[in-house]
Amino acid sequence: MDNFGLLLLQTILLTVINAMVAGYMAHQMTVYLLIKIEEEDYRERNVLTMCYINGMRFEEIAKKLNYNPDHVRRLHGRGINKLRELFADRIADM
Repeated sequence: MDNFGLLLLQTILLTVINAMVAGYMAHQMTVYLLIKIEEEDYRERNVLTMCYINGMRFEEIAKKLNYNPDHVRRLHGRGINKLRELFADRIADM
């Protein structure tokens, strides 16, 4: 294999490794945040999980949980606000 081939292989491997590390870190951050939200209110965690992990709309979540769609929106808003606070705390710790 010539130098160009080795350089190309190295670039590809580094890209794959960086993507794996980024994916692992994103997964760890997601787990951390969901645990933190769970400590606060499991309903907010459920709504955020259904919305962002399962790709469900508010109306679908409301039907599944037997909630009013407006209540789902409130829980979502409170959950997002808690995420903002957690991110602010997490960034301050870095």
